[in-house]
Amino acid sequence: MASHGTEKEKLVEAVIYISHRSMDDPNFSTGKLTKMLYMADCHSYHEYGSPITGAIYVHFPNGPHPDRWHETRRVMEDDGAVTVVYDETAQGYHHYFMVPAREPNLELLGSDDVKILDHQISFFSGFNEAAMENFCRQESGWLSTEDGEPISWEQTGVFARPATLRSVAVGSGIRVQ
Repeated sequence: MASHGTEKEKLVEAVIYISHRSMDDPNFSTGKLTKMLYMADCHSYHEYGSPITGAIYVHFPNGPHPDRWHETRRVMEDDGAVTVVYDETAQGYHHYFMVPAREPNLELLGSDDVKILDHQISFFSGFNEAAMENFCRQESGWLSTEDGEPISWEQTGVFARPATLRSVAVGSGIRVQ
């Protein structure tokens, strides 16, 4: 089923959809949300030839984020689509959560989009924000860029395997017995 929303509308609806479906996830935060959006867009790009949201993602130290994310978040909040709740952890970190103020408009997302979003929600259900950051920092799009650089879709979708002592030795020209 084809979707009918513009890229900006689809980004908003994807945020609302993931946030709504993740209300009972004790590890859910906006940091986790932005990485789930990135992974969903990567999946969609490689499966169907285009990302769900059309967002441009930028390399940040803690993983990929949609470009102009804070502006998008403020617009969603000003439009009444979400309520932003701020929290401080025991370690002094500031987190914020996007609580959906309405149901997602599924007419703006296609059935393939929803299927991919559901997969991301299920796959990452046990991840906290730090685990999401670590996961995304092993992805080729993030690895191939520097802070502040946009991530090209063509560079995404491959995950680095942890190096073994054997692979390091062979790669260094050391003869392995």
